[in-house]
Amino acid sequence: MGTSANSVGRWALLAALAITVVMIVYYALGGDGRLAFGMAVVSLATAGFVYLFYSRLNTIQRTGTMALVFMILVAVLLPFFFLASAKVSADRTQAQYNNQLNYAAGLYTTYCSQCHGLLGQGLAAPQLNNSLSYHPNGNPPLSQLTAVDINRIITAGIVNSADPSLKNYLMPQWGQAYGGPLNTDDVAALTALVVSGDPTLQTKESVPNNTNGFAFIPNYLTTSALQTAYQQQLTDLEHPPSASIDLTNQTAVTIDAITTATGGFQFYYIDPAGKQYSTITIKAGTKVTWVNQSSAIHSVTSGTYPTDAGLFPSDTQLTPSGATSQYSVTFTKSGKYPFFCLYHSNMFGEIDVA
Repeated sequence: MGTSANSVGRWALLAALAITVVMIVYYALGGDGRLAFGMAVVSLATAGFVYLFYSRLNTIQRTGTMALVFMILVAVLLPFFFLASAKVSADRTQAQYNNQLNYAAGLYTTYCSQCHGLLGQGLAAPQLNNSLSYHPNGNPPLSQLTAVDINRIITAGIVNSADPSLKNYLMPQWGQAYGGPLNTDDVAALTALVVSGDPTLQTKESVPNNTNGFAFIPNYLTTSALQTAYQQQLTDLEHPPSASIDLTNQTAVTIDAITTATGGFQFYYIDPAGKQYSTITIKAGTKVTWVNQSSAIHSVTSGTYPTDAGLFPSDTQLTPSGATSQYSVTFTKSGKYPFFCLYHSNMFGEIDVA
């Protein structure tokens, strides 16, 4: 048995040391530290048992020593197993979260992108993807909401308070309980998507990771029309309209409410060359006329969405045609006059009176 101990036991220890070295290299190259530690400990412990089994100790000594080694092994590995279990649970939670966001991206492309944009940038409805640097009307107040608020808005919609009948909705009712097409799981998935697009909401809701679900949208551009629209919207974000133009040499200016190339709506002053401006500078006494060139009803409301600041008289019914398709205000005092549309929160502009 002595000869066996000198050969088998030593070979077992050498093999364990080799495995330990391999695990150290594996960890140094970016491998899982818990796996590397566990494999090294198990291999060294196994080699120790083999060495003791072939040692010259008597049966009682061998059994006692092996029991001691086993207790040490358990004491060393228990924390590892607890940590590994926690990591497995965390990995599973993150995988489920990412799957939920992926599913939500498909729902969003089908039901939401027409108004909120394929990148979540906002077209005829508010911007939802606040990881974008594009904030046309300032950061939307998403960060002031909670996941519960967002879930309720998607489910029950947002009624247009400017309509006395309260039957006209700025945001449709998407929940099945209100006649919409989405069940509770669908609404929960879309809620998670909206939360994932706002860093403040991610922190507030303690999401499993900082994945932005809007990054999954391109996976669902299944038609050439959607792919073309996505590229066009991306181009519009990268090359927004010029910010301002000096029109102090004019006494009357027209601002058009138009349907944009991406299917949304916007207020623009359009110069003779076709260049679009969301901000104009005029002199006091200039008459500004808003003309509805789109197919939807708009408002010309002073201030920043959603509050009428009372900076100038507002118009709540700028219709697509007829006598109410135009609205005019003469600005007599210097200052800045931002304005927006009550019905399409990403429609905005500013008049600077010199």
